[in-house]
Amino acid sequence: MHDPSDYDSVCSDEDFMNVIQGAETPPLMNYDEFMVKTMDERQHIQKKTFTKWINSHLSNTQCTPVNDLFLDLRDGHRLLALLSTLTQTQLKPEKGRMRVHHINNLNKVLQVIQQHGVKLVNISSDDIVGGNPKLTLGLIWLIALEFNGQHLVKSHSSNGVEKSLLAWARQYTDPHGLALNDFASSWADGRAFLMILAAHLDELDLERALAQHALQRLHLAFDLAHRHFKIEKLLDAEDVHTHKPDNKSIQMYVMCLYHAMESMRAIERDRVPCTSITDLDEVPLDNERELYASDSATSMELKSPAEESSVRPLSTATNVSVEISSYQAALEAVLTLLLEDEQLLSQDLPEPENFQAAKLQFHENESFMLKLTEHQEFVGEALEEGSNLINESQKKDGSSLSQVDQNEVRQQMVLLNERWETLRLRALDMQAKILMRLAEFQKQKLEQLRQFLTNVEDRISHMSDLGPTLAEAEQQLAEARQLKADLSEQQELVDSISSMVVIVNDTSGNFNDLEDRLSALGERWSHVVKWIDLRTEKLQQYKCISRWLDAREQDLKRMESRDVTDVGGITQRINELNYCAKDLLELQRYLVDLRQMVAATLQDGDDKGERVLMQLESYEDRLDALKQILEVQTQRIESKGFNFGRERASFDDSRVLRPEGWVDYQMIIRFGEDEGEEEDEDEPEQKQSQQQQSQHANSIYGASGQPKEQDQTAFRAALLQ
Repeated sequence: MHDPSDYDSVCSDEDFMNVIQGAETPPLMNYDEFMVKTMDERQHIQKKTFTKWINSHLSNTQCTPVNDLFLDLRDGHRLLALLSTLTQTQLKPEKGRMRVHHINNLNKVLQVIQQHGVKLVNISSDDIVGGNPKLTLGLIWLIALEFNGQHLVKSHSSNGVEKSLLAWARQYTDPHGLALNDFASSWADGRAFLMILAAHLDELDLERALAQHALQRLHLAFDLAHRHFKIEKLLDAEDVHTHKPDNKSIQMYVMCLYHAMESMRAIERDRVPCTSITDLDEVPLDNERELYASDSATSMELKSPAEESSVRPLSTATNVSVEISSYQAALEAVLTLLLEDEQLLSQDLPEPENFQAAKLQFHENESFMLKLTEHQEFVGEALEEGSNLINESQKKDGSSLSQVDQNEVRQQMVLLNERWETLRLRALDMQAKILMRLAEFQKQKLEQLRQFLTNVEDRISHMSDLGPTLAEAEQQLAEARQLKADLSEQQELVDSISSMVVIVNDTSGNFNDLEDRLSALGERWSHVVKWIDLRTEKLQQYKCISRWLDAREQDLKRMESRDVTDVGGITQRINELNYCAKDLLELQRYLVDLRQMVAATLQDGDDKGERVLMQLESYEDRLDALKQILEVQTQRIESKGFNFGRERASFDDSRVLRPEGWVDYQMIIRFGEDEGEEEDEDEPEQKQSQQQQSQHANSIYGASGQPKEQDQTAFRAALLQ
């Protein structure tokens, strides 16, 4: 029975004094209000307990801990991380923040649970996405029962787990006269927890601990369990020390106790002293041990030879011709290989100075592990030869090997197996260290790139819009080019990150989410590069448009001031007008593109943006004026009897050549000022092309340079103007 003094008073001292002094007592709640309050309190306790339980499993992952159970599980990311830890598999969530991605993640969670034989009733992904408290708690409880409770009983029933868990706890409480009837009030005073712990901790003075107050007992029990068995404090002593503690919360904590206690007992039961050997022939034969001792706690890629020999078919050499010399030869061969491996493992592992050195060390170790896998086959063959030798000797009723010789072979095989196990564990330990170092360098590289991208994004956020003045645009263009140069300097870092090592199904936690982080940084890098390229191009456009307009105005003024009358001059003028028409169309396209971009990003009160739009509109007015001048010039040539026809400019007209001395501003916008200089070097070729064009005109108008007979009248009229 419980000691009444263990429980705190229902009323606080302040409430009690208020009643004594005649203060008005609070009204009693009706039954419905009482039930609602009780359910809310129980839900709150379960929420705290289940949150701590999930976070205890997520602590070894890269996943962010759960803060609000009903909100943080809605996207399915943390539930998949929890199941990955519990099932020792890799369950990746879908990338994306839309509801459909959350639904798909949660459907995967429910599918994994159902694959383990759990029947889900009235729980759907929509309920979890919607943050339904009752069904969210129910889902976590089912997961805990399946992966924490099913070692107790081969049943997916919560009643079966509860009865088995209660029976396990009673074996520690019954000797002390404490009856456990449930997972509620029987645990409220903390005595049951202390009795279970006392059976596994010699340092715990049970009699002294039981003499403490109930809250002190609970605090002591939770502290001891956390200190000695690494059990998270899922429960708060104040939540347990009530008249009716929450059943599921206490069950979850006791399941954690069960796993910790039974794991410790299993380790102590299976612990076997290891003998260090260097010469198998010198080992005494007075102690027979079981031949094939397996290490069930190790599940790495290198298996023990005992496991190998259990699945390898027996050698066909099992007749009387099997001699001990064959076994001795196999034994000597494998001992030579193991000695080489042990010498390599005994060397000090150098600390890599940088990422490339760590990566090289990883690949060297990878080659060593592959070689070790081959040596494992030799160990298995030697054990197989020894086993066949003993079996054949027993069939011959001792006519082959004596009992003493058989015992010696057995002892050698046992020690060979132990030597291999020691070597294997050392190799795996070295591999873990190398992977840990590699992971640290990779994390440093990722962090370095992350910080750089964060800095670049911050610089981008402080960059102003275009212009509005040309001086400001020039300064902005210099800033953009500097940022582009800074990105180029980090290209080596990006290339090194793109060749990182990702370990699939890694259980150490060193490579968790590495692939996702790489993908996220790659997207950020690509976005920054595209943004700065686009900004540089737009700034170059904005800066060049004014110069472009000035140049074409000067070109048209020169044509206006210089009339042409000869055929060669008219032909050249036609080419100039065609090129100018084509060039102005390109200029118009750049202006429209810029104006649309500025208008799309314009916000209320953006004075700079308004000024840029006004500047672009003034440029468009100047462009319209240039088009009118161009049209007048074209009509003047046509009035002399020359029609442009198919020679009129278009975007795809490759026959139009850039006139001598005209600057190609499209090339400057795309490639910078240097490109214009390179284009000037090509002027001789353009002159030659223009000469060829004049020759072509002569073939049209005749060798005399005059138009053909039908056009002579019009031509003379043009000359007289």
